[in-house]
Amino acid sequence: MKDVFKIGVIGCGDISTRNYVPNIMDRFRNMEIYALCDLNRERAESLAAAHGIAHVLSLDEIFEDPEIDVILNLTNPQVHYELNMRALRSGKHVYSEKPLGLNLKEASDTIALAKEKNLYVGCAPDVFLGAGVQTCRKVIEDGLIGDILSAKVANMYHGPENIHPAPDFFYKIGAGPMLDIGPYGISEMLYFMGPAEELCCYGGIGINPRPIKDHYTDVEVNTHYNGIVKFADGRCASVNFSWDTWGAENGPCVQVYGTKGSLFLSDPDNYGEGSRVHVLLEEDMRDENGKISREKTSHSGEYKKDIPLVFDCPTENRGLGLCEMIEAIKEGRPSRANGEFACHVTEVLDGFNIAIATGKPYKMQTTFQQISRMPEDFVSKMR
Repeated sequence: MKDVFKIGVIGCGDISTRNYVPNIMDRFRNMEIYALCDLNRERAESLAAAHGIAHVLSLDEIFEDPEIDVILNLTNPQVHYELNMRALRSGKHVYSEKPLGLNLKEASDTIALAKEKNLYVGCAPDVFLGAGVQTCRKVIEDGLIGDILSAKVANMYHGPENIHPAPDFFYKIGAGPMLDIGPYGISEMLYFMGPAEELCCYGGIGINPRPIKDHYTDVEVNTHYNGIVKFADGRCASVNFSWDTWGAENGPCVQVYGTKGSLFLSDPDNYGEGSRVHVLLEEDMRDENGKISREKTSHSGEYKKDIPLVFDCPTENRGLGLCEMIEAIKEGRPSRANGEFACHVTEVLDGFNIAIATGKPYKMQTTFQQISRMPEDFVSKMR
């Protein structure tokens, strides 16, 4: 099997220009960008010229080109399903930006077609393969915080309109905080805790119409969520996402609580450098007589310990999941940021919206096989 896979990139917007294309060109030796495609051909041509990419193709051409091994789908969420299915029908592996689909049916159909065609599907976010989350997983597996009891995922702020150049689509069907920022913390929570069994959630739309820079936009999606996840083994986690809050101290974070201590990940969207992993251990809450100290528990933040990251990894490393998927294809094994996992994540995201709409708990239909830790030398070997 070939050493270097040829990638066809569909979508040359912000995340493609800032993240994926430069990362693939500079950091991952097992792939090369063969062609770019965008509805705005001039944008694709400009990006190709900036990075020395030889081909700019139409949508039909990129699916039909026999040189391309993998389609990297970086389009808006509303068309992920359509383009992923078309790529699979063309006989190409797929790696998609999040979410895999807008609902469980779209995600399930994608996985079913990939199995039928004997092709791989991978999906962002792949941050859980980075050094921060991998360090957390090692802490859990080593038993440092004891048996895991529960977890918390949160990210609450006043929306993307102050940080994104064209934010209107964030408030349309296919986006919102659950489908945009939710996949990061949700995927990491599932990576730590295992498959979800049942969800309940309350929330809704906070501000409508929404002021966006110099105009207003109609909001089509929920903008705040307060949910609970019950896992297959009976444990649970709280989930809080919002684009309606000012100065909230609730995230971004993923926290895991055990019988001997707690684990804190400071930023779910950070692959490594700058990611902070802390633990707070029961043993550090005791006084000289071995009893729990009220003084120490009242100032517990002072007793958190930094945990060194298990390997070096850039802060932003999008494309890592695609890189790992290519190695999995070569080795004939399941990839880590795989379609089955992405399908379960998608159902959790959609399930929260269903729970809000119905006012009833949502019972999960999918599951996934537990995903192992990354080899600690993987990132360095792929450079």
